[in-house]
Amino acid sequence: MSASDPQGDRVLSLFDQQVTKQPCAIAALFQSRAITYLELSALTHSLAHRLRGLGVGPDSIVGIALERSIEMVVGVLSVLRAGGAYLPLDPTHPGERLRFMLDDSQAAVVVTEEKFLQLPPIAERSTLLVESNCSTERLEHRADDRGEIAKLVTHTDSKNLAYVIYTSGSTGRPKGVMIQRQSFDNQIEWMSERYPLRAGDRVLQLAALTFDFSVVELFWPLVAGATIVLPVQGGEKDPEYLAALLLSLQVTDVHFVPSMLDLFLAHPVLPALPSLRRLFSGGEVLTPKLVRRCRVAFPGVEIHNQYGPTETTVNATHWECVGEENPVPIGSAVGATSVHVLDELLQPVAENEVGEIFIGGVQVARGYFGKPALSAERFLPDPFSAVPGQRMFRTGDLARFSSNGTLQFTGRVDHQVKIRGFRVELGEIEAVLAQAPQVLQAVVVFRRHRTERHGQLIAFLVARNRIALNLADLRQHLARYLPNYMIPLSFIQLDALPVGLSGKIDRMTLSLATTSVDAGSSSGSSGTVERVLCLIVADLVGTPSIDPAITLLEQGLDSITIVQFAVRVRELFQVSIPVRFLRRPIIQEIEHFIVGRVQQEQLSVVVSSAERALGMSETECRAMLAKMDPLQDKELEALSGDNVWARQLTLFRFLRTAGLADAHKLE
Repeated sequence: MSASDPQGDRVLSLFDQQVTKQPCAIAALFQSRAITYLELSALTHSLAHRLRGLGVGPDSIVGIALERSIEMVVGVLSVLRAGGAYLPLDPTHPGERLRFMLDDSQAAVVVTEEKFLQLPPIAERSTLLVESNCSTERLEHRADDRGEIAKLVTHTDSKNLAYVIYTSGSTGRPKGVMIQRQSFDNQIEWMSERYPLRAGDRVLQLAALTFDFSVVELFWPLVAGATIVLPVQGGEKDPEYLAALLLSLQVTDVHFVPSMLDLFLAHPVLPALPSLRRLFSGGEVLTPKLVRRCRVAFPGVEIHNQYGPTETTVNATHWECVGEENPVPIGSAVGATSVHVLDELLQPVAENEVGEIFIGGVQVARGYFGKPALSAERFLPDPFSAVPGQRMFRTGDLARFSSNGTLQFTGRVDHQVKIRGFRVELGEIEAVLAQAPQVLQAVVVFRRHRTERHGQLIAFLVARNRIALNLADLRQHLARYLPNYMIPLSFIQLDALPVGLSGKIDRMTLSLATTSVDAGSSSGSSGTVERVLCLIVADLVGTPSIDPAITLLEQGLDSITIVQFAVRVRELFQVSIPVRFLRRPIIQEIEHFIVGRVQQEQLSVVVSSAERALGMSETECRAMLAKMDPLQDKELEALSGDNVWARQLTLFRFLRTAGLADAHKLE
């Protein structure tokens, strides 16, 4: 079928064809479990029947509160099969945020698992548990099930909803993006035509269900007879686990947001992945340096850069990285989609001039759920389309068309940022802060870390009656409404916010501010190992003040920087710490873990070397490096050339990687 076919449910039809064609092929793998296309179809039809019994039909919105698992795949497919639209819910997000999304979307039913039944926002709705096994009896009667379902979804068409995903909103509340079935079908069919999959291919399902690339990871393989590979919950953030999974299950296609790709490529024992054929990246800016590192790590693997807001159904543009482009282009439009770069008067800009990206075509969303005014502001009539009623989406992204016609992303026109691939409106965080009783004014800025790979959120606050702000209460208030990645690392209290000549708040001045009243309320650290751990954390979050008596999450580390912390600890102390363990303990408890597993004489060498490397002469540094040679035997054996200089160069790199040395002095 072509991408322009107006009929709905084309993706489900293609999936059904695979069920008939190869019923015993593996549709999904999760840990030690495998489910065939026939079993997946039977479970899906069974749950769809139950959903219809609860009144689910065209444009009904059904919450999906499931961890990554085969049950998650069944749940999503079942909602679509019943004619409804699925609403991804992350059970780890604050209860108030989940309740808002359920209330705002008017979702009356939630598909979940037993351990989430008692969460208040979920318990307030009708709930369905996903069956985890498929009986022989159900398989025998699947033909009857499919006939009943066909009757139930007769009235579903291309304009009905496929899913609703909530993104950050500048008003302080997230907004639900409504994606229609025609948009969903077009994206999956375009992916299938542009990047054909074979029956034996395996696609890693890495993205959270709340991140729209999960749509491609789930349905692109299912319409082609390929296999979805599902990491364990939390495993998507662990480079060592992912590398082993990709290798052992012979994954052929994978998608990374650039920040996670950076972390994955930095893993010290990254294996060759002979089965890997294509690597996709999107959600953040892909840098030329990252592309080069991919080519070194995975020679011959195709690298594809993709771009598209949630409002335009996953990918709106695509680019294959074959040269040395700088910057890396975001390419050209996907099928049945148009991309325009316009000025303030909505007129096309000249070649190489910067304008705002507008996206038109079949993949443009219906709008924001329950927000007609905002929808009218962002979804405009498309003057470049010959199709009556066609609209285009105003992205807020800036770009230029180069002389060869490719699109190059240049930035944003507003205060929106990307954190770990998730779109974050700084205004939403500010609005939640302003609701706190002790806060009079709040401005949040995003400051990029000096490595330019990651950044941090910093809140500037003016207190009511100029009282000293209680930062613990503020964090607790934010945690009620916002996911962890949206909570600022630092809170800076001011008597008044700076303003420019226009009377508007001077965000540029704030973004350049460097002194924080809180990066964990440093109380100093006593133990030698503890001091080194604090140095690692300080380098990762870009602040000099670390409190060893609070957790890494409270210090401001996120899922990516926690993995980096674990890698640096392993490099320094030769101790592997499970990433999941690092989410709970304070630095002092991590010190006890390390001390209990490291020989004392090795520990003293590492600690003294790391501490002294922060302010020593070149001669002193070389002497210190010589002492550390025994710790690097395996690495030194792999080096060629003059052994003395090899040792020194290896350890120079080692300290820079660990973030415990002044790069200028070492160079």
